[in-house]
Amino acid sequence: MRMNKGAYAGASGWLRGAYGRLAFNTLRYAYSNARVKGMRAHLLSQQQIEELTAARSVEELMGMLNNMGYREDFVKPAVKYGGADLVELALGRNMARTFTKVLGFTPKHGKATVAALIDKWDVHNIKTILLAKSVGEDSKRIEPFLVNAGSLGEDKVGELLRKENVKGVVEELQGTEYREPLAETYGEYEKRGEISVLLTALDSFYYARLPSRIRASHRDEHVILGLVKTEVDAKNIMNVLRARKAGMKAEAMRGMLVGTGTLAKRDLEALIECENIEAIVAELRRNYDLQGALEKFRQDSSLAHFEVELERRIVERGLLELRRSMFSVGAIASFLFLKEQEIGNIRKIVRGVEFGVPREEIKVMVVSTGA
Repeated sequence: MRMNKGAYAGASGWLRGAYGRLAFNTLRYAYSNARVKGMRAHLLSQQQIEELTAARSVEELMGMLNNMGYREDFVKPAVKYGGADLVELALGRNMARTFTKVLGFTPKHGKATVAALIDKWDVHNIKTILLAKSVGEDSKRIEPFLVNAGSLGEDKVGELLRKENVKGVVEELQGTEYREPLAETYGEYEKRGEISVLLTALDSFYYARLPSRIRASHRDEHVILGLVKTEVDAKNIMNVLRARKAGMKAEAMRGMLVGTGTLAKRDLEALIECENIEAIVAELRRNYDLQGALEKFRQDSSLAHFEVELERRIVERGLLELRRSMFSVGAIASFLFLKEQEIGNIRKIVRGVEFGVPREEIKVMVVSTGA
């Protein structure tokens, strides 16, 4: 069958347009992806992570980190802090500095997606401060765990940190997007006296809005959405596991869910109805194989095994594919997740070293990114 001239011209025009868009997208992300590739080369290798797990003291670990690209981040906080808290603060400063730099060179087309992912740390900071204020924790003890990488900015986070109580923190958020979900649930918090009400409200707000903030116009952005949904699954699964272990009622458990990821509402409801941890693991088997974590849980009753395994699933399902992304926001998002995982690994190691946890146990808690 021969194509007529009109049809041929139309098809030819479409192809030229498609190739043109591809070329433009390649050009648009060429510089940013080159920058990310250079930064990725400086992520800690698996061998370096192994070396950190062998540290005999926090001081020795700090010396290693100084030689692994973190020296700059220790200088300022060393005036006020020391030990594991100094390492925590340095890690937070490093991540904030890195994420700010990445957002700065991200092309306009991808900034909304990158900013949406980074704003996770706004939620982290507010939750950390709210939790600390609810138990009367001193501000100096809170600061090392904050990461000033989101849209709130360091000054605003500092103001939140200086508030005396939970109510003051909620009021200080006036004019930000985070005030509304907290204001709506503050009455329930006062009635029940459980800070988890506010923490869950923040998580639900962030993850409910996140898909609409990610521009899913390219295959890589769809991969990012899938990864985000897996994160939501992990949060929901851990919340259900914690609630079941604590013997909470079904209604209270429903209030701890932060939306839906790849697990639908009916899947989550089935988990809530499970009578014990073993039943939850069996119910999840179609989506997440947590049998190995269950065997370890039976030995020491620690839910941390499930958390580590779910982290590992996120890496396996999302980051490996994203690392192959070229000339798109996917490569940038990949780096953000890898950097976040690196910081998380170091945090586990430093606290393990601080409390004298055996090296083999620390290594089990570390999730390899293959970087």
